[in-house]
Amino acid sequence: MKKLYAWCVLIGLVALSSVAGAQPAMTPPTPTALKAALHPAGIYSFDRLEWSATPGPWFFRVFRAVDDTGRFHAMNVTDMRRYDDYLIRPGHTYHYFVVSFTWIDSALMESAHSDTASARFPSQSEHPHGVISGMVTDSVSGKPVPLVRVQFYRRSLEWPFIPEVWTDSTGQYRATLDTGTYLIRAIPWLATARAPQLEPQWYNNAGSAAQATPVAVDDSQQVTADFSLHRVVPPATATISGTVRDTAGNPLKLARVVIVRTFQDLRMEAGMGNGSPDNDEDMDIDDLGFVRGVAWAGWTDSTGSYQARLLAGRAYTTASVKKFYLPQFFMNKRSEDEANIIRLTRDTTGIDFSLSPLPVINNSVAGMVMDSTGTGIPSRIILIPKRYQKAPLVVRFTHTDSTGAFSLASVRTGVYVALAIPYGNFAPAFYKAGAFGVIRWKNADTIDVHGNVTGIAVGVVPVQSTGVASVHGTVNTTQPLLYKTSGSASTAASSPLPGSNVYLQDSQGNIVGYGLSDDNGGFTMENVPAGSFTLTLEKAGYASASMPVGVALGGFDIPVSGLNQDPENTTSVSETGGVATEFRLEQNYPNPFNPSTVIRYALPSAGQVTLKIFNVLGQEVLTLVNGYQAAGTYSAVMDGRGLASGVYFYRLEAAAHVDVKQMVFVK
Repeated sequence: MKKLYAWCVLIGLVALSSVAGAQPAMTPPTPTALKAALHPAGIYSFDRLEWSATPGPWFFRVFRAVDDTGRFHAMNVTDMRRYDDYLIRPGHTYHYFVVSFTWIDSALMESAHSDTASARFPSQSEHPHGVISGMVTDSVSGKPVPLVRVQFYRRSLEWPFIPEVWTDSTGQYRATLDTGTYLIRAIPWLATARAPQLEPQWYNNAGSAAQATPVAVDDSQQVTADFSLHRVVPPATATISGTVRDTAGNPLKLARVVIVRTFQDLRMEAGMGNGSPDNDEDMDIDDLGFVRGVAWAGWTDSTGSYQARLLAGRAYTTASVKKFYLPQFFMNKRSEDEANIIRLTRDTTGIDFSLSPLPVINNSVAGMVMDSTGTGIPSRIILIPKRYQKAPLVVRFTHTDSTGAFSLASVRTGVYVALAIPYGNFAPAFYKAGAFGVIRWKNADTIDVHGNVTGIAVGVVPVQSTGVASVHGTVNTTQPLLYKTSGSASTAASSPLPGSNVYLQDSQGNIVGYGLSDDNGGFTMENVPAGSFTLTLEKAGYASASMPVGVALGGFDIPVSGLNQDPENTTSVSETGGVATEFRLEQNYPNPFNPSTVIRYALPSAGQVTLKIFNVLGQEVLTLVNGYQAAGTYSAVMDGRGLASGVYFYRLEAAAHVDVKQMVFVK
């Protein structure tokens, strides 16, 4: 949805530029066989549109009319031959048509509109439905619990939209639902001074979806499902202590030390829609920014020492910051996505910091993290050097303020990419001007830092966590880290890879799950719906990796294995977009080449793909692609440095398709 917003802006600009006079050009073909269907049928539904069109570089505009076919309005833009309309309401009929368009030499070329298709969204009285109601109480006092979110998961749907209601002041709730079988979850607010902390619970007295008792709703039936929530047992406490010094070994007095709940903790909470009404864990830290999930924040004494008492049995990350010094995580990490995690089981000492002076450089980077509505999203910002293989430069990080704005001072002159890791239920994204939800670092715009750079607007999109499954695994690497984090050692063969962004996307590119590998390489994605998805690993400087993941209806615990990412060496592969209808391997360009060339190819269906380079003796010299890829068009970049001049062959194999072409490398 966020990508479509960017297309709308672009199309508006193109339309304005074409007013001065369009040049004659080929008119795009008219879409045909338009179909519209309610999916799934019921109160919580959307209209799914599908159509046919001649292959080509076309985009499509969707038009809609509500009840009256005489009043169509443009809805949105897509580059696919399918569109889902979620903005529908019961008791109305929706009519649609589609046009295809492109632009040539700044002229907007648009087809005639397709045939019209319609879908009716029945009102509650027009289809079977029932009621689930009940009361939520405190298991200790027996008193009703207000402001509890009660969510319902439809087990029989591939895409189980989660309707939800809240308990009133008497602890009661009521929901009108389609007939079917549901799993129900009650989620209380976090503890405040006025109420005890209560555990979330699945019906009936279950701690997980796998243990929950399903509730069946028949037509015109009212079902009662009560909850008795248990109180959280306060865990034991333990201390974390250490020192903060400068790189010369001198103790730093009044250095700020911040201990934060882990990214995974915050992600799980965001997926549940929970939070703290009193903002007890939100803090603005000088010289760092807005921080969420703060378990403890304090200052060092005259000897540079600090000590914090925290709940044991939990995991934390620690950071230190002081004016005129570079902020740092424990173990000399300057990249927040690779921060070491302290799994606190007992009193822990030696959590020390060695802060480097902030370089005196008159360069800065400033901007904002926002969603497609322009709303600022509080986030963490990581500025990563672009030239990984040339020099392992130190990355920089900061936090936005509570409005999503950020500023990073004393940045070394160079070329960078920026990654935003939002708080809340949003997926991380790289900076690309005018775009939202860019997950591939190679698609990011570079930031040339030379002086003060402003206006870096990073667009993020929400994670559509609409299910009950947990997808988890471990990301490994067989190569050293490409960029260092102030003294971090290179990784050994087949070692865990921290800081890999793990995305789970549906066939339309919507992000339905997100995880970040920790210092052990592990990640977990919660609240994943049933369906067929693509899991993608993205880490700046590393080759992207993808694989299919299926979540069966009723599936709750989905382990994923065989995840590996290695640094990019001589090749890179990117998806160029477009729909492929046939297997195709194009001639490389330029040819002959020195030192690099581009190989483009098209895949009509998803599957395992290999693209390899051979010399004239038939010996394999390079592998450009070896992995699962979705249907689409791709380009692979080959770097010939290290090879001898001469004739080479490149061979593409995908499913039952094979093609070979020749190229010439001239030094």
